[in-house]
Amino acid sequence: MKTEGVIAILEQTGAIVTGSHFVYTNKEHGEERHGETYIDVRTLHTLVEETSLLYDEIAQRFLTDDVEAVVAPETAGIITGHVIASHLSFSSSTKVVEVTARKETVRIPDPEGRGRRCYAETGGFAFRHRDARLLAGRRVLVVDGVLNTGGSILKVVRLLEGLGCTIVGVGVIWNRRGAILLPTTFLGVPKFFALVNQGIREWTASQCALTGPCAWGRPINKELGQGT
Repeated sequence: MKTEGVIAILEQTGAIVTGSHFVYTNKEHGEERHGETYIDVRTLHTLVEETSLLYDEIAQRFLTDDVEAVVAPETAGIITGHVIASHLSFSSSTKVVEVTARKETVRIPDPEGRGRRCYAETGGFAFRHRDARLLAGRRVLVVDGVLNTGGSILKVVRLLEGLGCTIVGVGVIWNRRGAILLPTTFLGVPKFFALVNQGIREWTASQCALTGPCAWGRPINKELGQGT
């Protein structure tokens, strides 16, 4: 499927949100980045047929790589991993397992001193013990909906390497870095595939205040991105 066709499906499903003001997860030298476009794969996931169609396109690109497991970061990546693993299992007649890399948390004192069990995210990822045993030594495909900076995917790749896994590649719907980021080099994987390799215009917080959505008086979107 050509890039134009993928973008058309994402637009029709409402997964591409434009004309708003978003705060992205990625930062530059510690400074937030803002933009007016957001790729919301969770909206895509509400439509089964379109979700299946796009993720099958990704699965087919790795059909000859002897994938034994598919791993995706938590949240939107959960559905991504499940659907791609299903397509690989069906197309290759091989049992492909799917595992989610969950956000790592540590227990912290109750901020209110009420004796509750409280946890905070570390910024890393972890596997449940049984999932780690299941993955150890396997050939793994890492997938996600959107590659922003690549930081989350890189953490998952390194986690899998620590289990002795062979990373066959990384697959995503949208590579937001376009030609700016060379994912195979940055992620240290032999193969990278994105249905769309296209950058999205963005500003640092200081730039936004001068020439971006902040300067235009657009309020920050509270439903999508880091503004939630």
